Amino acid sequence: MGFEVFDRSKAVYGRAPKVTAAPRGMISINQSAYRKMGNPAFVLLMFDAENGRIGIKGTSDEREGFKVRVATRPGSPAVLSASTFFNYYDITSTESRSWTPTFDNDVLIIDLKDAGRPASTPRARGDDDAVDEDAE
Repeated sequence: MGFEVFDRSKAVYGRAPKVTAAPRGMISINQSAYRKMGNPAFVLLMFDAENGRIGIKGTSDEREGFKVRVATRPGSPAVLSASTFFNYYDITSTESRSWTPTFDNDVLIIDLKDAGRPASTPRARGDDDAVDEDAE
């Protein structure tokens, strides 16, 4: 059998969907989850207080949506600032947490009843220039 050239991006995209929320309101969506959402430029943030769930849905509405930023570096997570959303619904945390989201059609769902797991960040590892692989 012949050699196959390794495509680094396939390894990143092959990872399970993951979402990370930081205490100051930044949300990172890894490429696997972001692609499953359809790579939206903007997202709507929704909250189900009764069930303790956050919903994130792609939109083209710039007025209602939160802008999603994606670095050009392969495998970089999609990032959005959701501090106003977290403040409004009084969703707080003292550390960055990661979840494996579920999907309901085109809505990414974070179940806050699941405490998630502590997220490792480049700064915490002492690597300020690295991509946060846990936040992908």
